[in-house]
Amino acid sequence: MAAGIAEEWLMRFCVLSILLKLLQNSRYQIIGAVLLDGLIFGILHIANLIEQPIPATIYK
Repeated sequence: MAAGIAEEWLMRFCVLSILLKLLQNSRYQIIGAVLLDGLIFGILHIANLIEQPIPATIYK
């Protein structure tokens, strides 16, 4: 449970904050930051496919 909480804190607070600052002069600051954050989150979870089957990765 601690890993999940730490992961969410890292992605939703730290990474999202950095992306919002990087895109602060962009017209689509919020949507761009949220989409990039989700993309990074998804890419990081591709590593799960090495250790477990696809259904377990999707439904976890």
